[in-house]
Amino acid sequence: MHHCDLGAERLEGYVYYEKLDFDSEIDLLWKVMKYHGRLDIADDVSPEEREYIELISAADDFENGTSCVSYLIREIDTDAKGYVATNPEDNQKTVTSQMIWDCYKSGTKYDKLKYCHTYADYILFAGMLATNCIRRYGNIAKTALMQPGYGYDSILDGFKATFEYALESDDAAKAYKIMCDLIENA
Repeated sequence: MHHCDLGAERLEGYVYYEKLDFDSEIDLLWKVMKYHGRLDIADDVSPEEREYIELISAADDFENGTSCVSYLIREIDTDAKGYVATNPEDNQKTVTSQMIWDCYKSGTKYDKLKYCHTYADYILFAGMLATNCIRRYGNIAKTALMQPGYGYDSILDGFKATFEYALESDDAAKAYKIMCDLIENA
């Protein structure tokens, strides 16, 4: 279940349990929880509601893009994404499509459930969140990625270690260079 759906479902349960009215504020909160970070937003969401959704999406993207190294290797080690089980014949260190590389480099969001088939794909999806932040927020993202964090001298170093752990060596070097070049030009 997508975390957005789970959050909206839990909000509904809380409202029901607490016998609250599903008023306009709770409806807005439900829509923000349901649609933040999604590429598909229902047609009945108003322009004002979309602004709130976009604001929370931006904050969520920035947080994910600058902190995902804290859990990526752990997820690979515990098979949390199930790629091996779903695609046992695939080399998990191989990126499966040029589209994933293109989106990583450009910071363009895409549906990871549809396009990621290996751990390498998933790692570049997570890296895309960072490249998206660099492109959107420039120096703010650069500053965040250059800060020490999660046991690394910089979060960027954490990405390097993650790339080296999860990708073929040439792809790891390529992914790291792309991110460094973006940061340098931010």
